[in-house]
Amino acid sequence: MLAEDFIANVPGVPDPLYGREAWRLGARAMWEAFPDLQIAVEDMFGAGDRVAVRVHFRGTHRGAFQGVAATGRRVGFRSIEIYPHRG
Repeated sequence: MLAEDFIANVPGVPDPLYGREAWRLGARAMWEAFPDLQIAVEDMFGAGDRVAVRVHFRGTHRGAFQGVAATGRRVGFRSIEIYPHRG
């Protein structure tokens, strides 16, 4: 569930993206590139008007992603994401 005014700050994109559609498009790109994607939320907490999430992504690189052709390799990375309230 995402708020209608959700804000996504995406690496390589100069300006924030707004709304549920931005999230949906990003999720679709991840699933197309890593069809066996597993996402583990390791921590989540809020303070003031922000929510922080530490996640671990794992999957097999089966489709192009951010300009990188599929490698067939298993990959994994952790991300710390901070989501502000746009109020």
